[in-house]
Amino acid sequence: MLMRASLFGGCHGHQAPPSFGKNEECRQAQSRDNDARRSTCCAPARYSGLTIIVNSIRTSVRIFCVRFCYFFKTPHNEQIVEKGEPNIIFEDANMLVVDKPAGLVVHSDGRTAEPTLSDWVVAKYPLIKDVGGLHTLDSERYAPRAGILHRLDRETSGVIIIAKNDETFYFLQRQFLDHSIQKTYHAFVHGVPKAREGDIDLPIGRSRSDFRRWTTGDDARGTQRAAETHYRVLKENGTYSLLELRPKTGRTHQLRVHLLALGCPILCDDRYGTPAALGFERLALHALSLSIKIPSGEQKTFTAPLPPDFLSAAEIL
Repeated sequence: MLMRASLFGGCHGHQAPPSFGKNEECRQAQSRDNDARRSTCCAPARYSGLTIIVNSIRTSVRIFCVRFCYFFKTPHNEQIVEKGEPNIIFEDANMLVVDKPAGLVVHSDGRTAEPTLSDWVVAKYPLIKDVGGLHTLDSERYAPRAGILHRLDRETSGVIIIAKNDETFYFLQRQFLDHSIQKTYHAFVHGVPKAREGDIDLPIGRSRSDFRRWTTGDDARGTQRAAETHYRVLKENGTYSLLELRPKTGRTHQLRVHLLALGCPILCDDRYGTPAALGFERLALHALSLSIKIPSGEQKTFTAPLPPDFLSAAEIL
């Protein structure tokens, strides 16, 4: 029997910038993740009892099937696989609201083979596949939206709204476009803002030095788009802070870029080179709630409970 192994991505270790120094916790996380990827790379595999052999590497596994993809539970990726199933927060005839786990990408980037939230939606609700039409991947290919109205970064957990039909999709999409929805995030950051509460109003553009990053100021190239974020300090210990964030716009990497510009970057951000702390092994950002008017005309707020790593970090702080 031939199978292909896939792995939900976790927080990768990263090279911290000089101001943070080297970070052993993130290097260890990177090493664990690399080991897991070597054990579960996309290659033909032979199943033998409770042992799987992939590229001549033998490891004990349990197997999970999600749509057309098998997940191999190894000592390294066990926790990530267990986080892989979205939890349904709300469902009716027109829409679905889920709590996306950290490590699950919303849409494929068209370059890698890995499970996605859109795969999960189509497998569970086949009729939703074409709702919302197509969207453009980062690779400039096209893929079905599967009713998904907005994105969260791979390592961000929390609320995502999915429409079950086109009428609902466009009804809800208008509210995203005119910024009438209200989104609330929680984030653990390095440092303490000088003001306990305030607004960050900085336009964002793609970085000149790294096309994968977004930034503000002189390093941004091309057109910079207006972006505004309200923040409030909920708790701090002098070194780290827990912030409540309310983005008034929805730019790519907006919260990550704005807090970096504020001098209080979100913890364990591999892309922007910030340190791991308070036990985090993934980006310390959670989409806590989203308030929106549903097709019935009722204004509703959907909330995704804080995940275990957020609860643990709050106890440490």
